[in-house]
Amino acid sequence: MSISVDEINNRFRRSGASDPLFAPVDGANCPNLVPPSETAPSRYYGGRQGRGSDSAKARSLLLKDGLIRVFMPLNPNADFSIEVDHDPYTCNTDPNFAKDPSTGVPIFSMYRRPLISANLAFKTEFLSFGAPGLSNNIMWDGREPTLESQAIGATFGHAQRDLATQGNIPAADVKAIVDYETEFFTAQNDDWRGGGLHRNGGTGGVRNLKVNITPSSKVLPSFPAPGEPFPDPLFIPFNEFDGWATSFSPHQRSVARGQALFNGTAENDRGRFTMGEVAGFNDAFGGPTDPQPRQTCATCHNGMHGGGDMLQSNQRNIGTAGDFAGRGGSALRTDLPIFKITCHNGTPNFRTSPVFKTNDPGLALISGKCNDVGRITVPSLRGLSSRAPYFHDGSANTIADVVKFYNIRFNMGLTSQEKADLTNFLAAL
Repeated sequence: MSISVDEINNRFRRSGASDPLFAPVDGANCPNLVPPSETAPSRYYGGRQGRGSDSAKARSLLLKDGLIRVFMPLNPNADFSIEVDHDPYTCNTDPNFAKDPSTGVPIFSMYRRPLISANLAFKTEFLSFGAPGLSNNIMWDGREPTLESQAIGATFGHAQRDLATQGNIPAADVKAIVDYETEFFTAQNDDWRGGGLHRNGGTGGVRNLKVNITPSSKVLPSFPAPGEPFPDPLFIPFNEFDGWATSFSPHQRSVARGQALFNGTAENDRGRFTMGEVAGFNDAFGGPTDPQPRQTCATCHNGMHGGGDMLQSNQRNIGTAGDFAGRGGSALRTDLPIFKITCHNGTPNFRTSPVFKTNDPGLALISGKCNDVGRITVPSLRGLSSRAPYFHDGSANTIADVVKFYNIRFNMGLTSQEKADLTNFLAAL
């Protein structure tokens, strides 16, 4: 239950803007860009309608990268300020959309891929260092603490339920939504080259996935007593393809090798790397500037059999929002808004200046902390093959592109074969 760019374009060819996916509120780059015939007069915006002429062009980010418009204010107690440096779609500068119509508070529009909405039981099982029941891992920016709050927020935001005329959502309806979400599981059952994922010693596939949902106390390691060393690696989230390590199939053996690279259990420590300058990780574990050696893909994607992060509030800045260009991160994109951030309390962790630019402030809009700019939730990994493109901004077109990004970002030194093995493993989940 996610959506690929291919499926988005198929829907647009079949039904055009009449499909709810393309609703102007968030399916368009900005509601003012759609043709007038595709919008009803908005009572929130003085009866205004769209004033564009090209339905597809108005939705170019959704059709090209699968991006949905997300819009929200800055935390009023923020220790930084935001200026709109570049606004290719006018939603951050048009006064009808850049401000809350009732309060006049500035609203900022970003563009993000929809997170997978299946296997959400994984999102409710976590290791809590704070209030029980609040994972804050459901949305890219951590703004919804529970599935219940997310269901309510999406109904009034994306679905545009009118509080004034329709009122709040009955509690029984919210419960029904969450019950459905946490009982719905999806995973691929076959690999086009490797065959059935549950055959020949493999334990992949959707039936095994559901069986593997267990309480967090059983899927996380027991932390050692004071003075005792931590296991190395700490997390080994996947064992689905252990049985393929000696398979007669070269592709199955490649998937098994990729799993070992991901887990950090490959021979000669292959798949291990030093993780540095990651806000939400290096400044949370070990000190604000300490690089952490001997890390693995599973350091962040540690959720057993799901590949999300089992830690509470697991937003990290890996460098995909344009704010770490030149240091292994992605370049700023000019087809997305660019925001100028000015931190009021000095230079934040891992920055070279208190003033910098980004395509997406991430968690910082919610927390109000400049150190949180660019921090994004660690997503789960099941069903990757069916939901390209990847990363929160759709900037990686293929799984191979994802592997290439990490290989450069963390100087992993993967060989061509290792990159292929890791790609094949991720594609089999």
